Amino acid sequence: ITGFGDLEDNFRQTQTRLMTIKTVSGQPRLLNALDTLAQMIPADAVFTNVAINQEEVMIEGRVASQIGFATLLNQAQAKPEFADVVLENVKSSSDQSGNIEFRLILTFKS
Repeated sequence: ITGFGDLEDNFRQTQTRLMTIKTVSGQPRLLNALDTLAQMIPADAVFTNVAINQEEVMIEGRVASQIGFATLLNQAQAKPEFADVVLENVKSSSDQSGNIEFRLILTFKS
């Protein structure tokens, strides 16, 4: 009986994932934004939070170097999908890692 319960739970989780995929697939701007983000992220960067809606992309994260940070900003500004790139926050990490923490807002072109 527990095997059937596990199967049912797995089935429900799969249905939820498929609905999420269907929702994202129906919105090409979201798919394009994900592809664009994947292309512009430097090797030493980690995105800790990404929010995408029809108007903008908000990215929070950290990079390990100033070169990585400059690369990320240059890549974002060079992407034709974005009308505006705003650096809302930038600071040195509170731990001793030397990372640079940031928050970027990328506004889509109309």
